[in-house]
Amino acid sequence: SFSGVVRVSNISFHKAVYVRATSDNWVTHFDHPAEYVHGSHDGDTDQFSFKLSFAPPYVTDGSRIEFVVRYETSEGDFWANNFSMNY
Repeated sequence: SFSGVVRVSNISFHKAVYVRATSDNWVTHFDHPAEYVHGSHDGDTDQFSFKLSFAPPYVTDGSRIEFVVRYETSEGDFWANNFSMNY
């Protein structure tokens, strides 16, 4: 398992952050909701935290986990994918 924190621009009051992950080169994927970190608002940004856990049969020894981040707002959806290289 691994965890992380995502910082997003506060462009909309209504927002959601998801981590989309795969262990089979995007044949299948799972969307994991990130949780708002209370007290993280600094005027311009908010933070969301996530923790991903993978277990057999979804991963095996040598599996490569990749993920991207989706930021969903009333202004539209935004993706972070490490310049198309994924995380």
